[in-house]
This record gives sequence, C-alpha cells and structure tokens, in this order.
Amino acid sequence: MLQLFNEFTHLGRTLLKAFSLALGEKVDFLDGKTELPMTLLRLLRYPTSSEPITEERLGCGAHTDYGCFTMLAQDSDGLQIFQKNEGSESTFSSENETKKAHPISDKYAPSEGRWVTVPAPADGLVVNIGDMMARATNLVFQSTLHRVVNFNSKDRYSTVFFFEPSFDAIIEVLPQFVDESGGRPKLFEPIKAGDHLWEMYVSTYNHD
Repeated sequence: MLQLFNEFTHLGRTLLKAFSLALGEKVDFLDGKTELPMTLLRLLRYPTSSEPITEERLGCGAHTDYGCFTMLAQDSDGLQIFQKNEGSESTFSSENETKKAHPISDKYAPSEGRWVTVPAPADGLVVNIGDMMARATNLVFQSTLHRVVNFNSKDRYSTVFFFEPSFDAIIEVLPQFVDESGGRPKLFEPIKAGDHLWEMYVSTYNHD
C-alpha cells in the first residue's frame, strides 16, 4: 500500500509539470507549492443494489473535489461527469429510464446539461480537476462536477488519490487569466490551500 501511495505521489508531481505548461508557465512553476503536498489515498467500494436507482440511492452524489486534481483507477464504469449543454435538461439514462440530475448540481452548473458516463480505462487513470485549480485559473479550468452511479450487477471498486498543494501554499488567481477591461474580472482572493480545504470541509459537514 505504501508503494502504491508513493507511486501516485510521483505521478502527481509529474502531472503538475503538465499543468504548469498548460497554465502558460515554466515546467517547474507549481513545484514550490507542493513541497509537502496534502495527499490522500482512498479505497472505495460501491455495492450493487437490487433496488431501482434514484436520486437518493446514488453511489456518490454530485460534487466537485476541493483540491488541485484527483486521480482515479476503476474496475468498472459508474463515474459520471456533468456535461453542460445550454437549453437541455440535466438527465442521465439507464435501461430506458430518465432521472433528474442530483439537486446539488444546480450549485455548480449555471446552465443545464446531461450526465455522461466516463468509461473505466483498463490500464489507465481518470484525472478530475479540482476547485483549487479552478480558483488559480479564474474558472478557465473548471472543477469536474461528477458523481457515481453503480448500474453494474456486482460491487464496484475504485482507488482514488487526491493531490493537493502544501498547507501553506497560496492559491491565487494567475494574472494571465484576468482581463478587467475585457469582462473577466478576478473572481477569487488569495487563500492558503489548507484554509481552503478547511472551509470546504466545514461547509460540507456542518449541518447545524
């Protein structure tokens, strides 16, 4: 397990270099923000069910991940992402059934769209962009709104690795993604990565 954790961490640092180039920066631009990354490895099981799939019986409700990016290895299909489609109802379909998207999706999706199943690659990973990357790019890179619906006839397993910056790393909007005169104002103030995570945890789990 420790070896798997270390390999995911190494891959995360490699992906950071690709993200740095995508941001229009030097290849090592993000290295300084991940000297002590806040990483988390989760092994998840989504049991099958003989009951009909409803909004209350999803394997995991609609959400975006809080951090930088997430890597997923899956043994079968079930991961769905929200694809925005102006003027279209938010739906997913299985066995000729059509359901409304999970209500929480309205918080993240300004336009309607549909849920699309992401094929589980046999020898590959799925990478979802998280909220911190969305903040840094002023929402040019958008967090992946996703959920899990296990339509399989057997339990579904997924290995998930969350790769986050160091606790004290400052997450701020990069200047190349701001154009005040062109209608793209800065949407977020700088924040420590650890403080951002804490705020997200509190907003998610505080039900008082």
